[in-house]
Amino acid sequence: MFHKPFHPLSTSVTGYFQDEDSKKWIKIKDGMAYFTPNKIHLAWKNSIEEMIKVTFKTRIYRYYKNIYGF
Repeated sequence: MFHKPFHPLSTSVTGYFQDEDSKKWIKIKDGMAYFTPNKIHLAWKNSIEEMIKVTFKTRIYRYYKNIYGF
């Protein structure tokens, strides 16, 4: 399957992109897709939800006194 390359001036593109033929998704950062050369199929995902990771940092730390002695 032939895939058209991104425009030569698109080196600042970052985001998630979907292939028109296979409908699979890949993550692009600074115009490049990062993957292991012999495992490119692992970089393509069936749904965008497989690629998104959500984390929360509250920066609230609480100290609880250990009343049991261990």
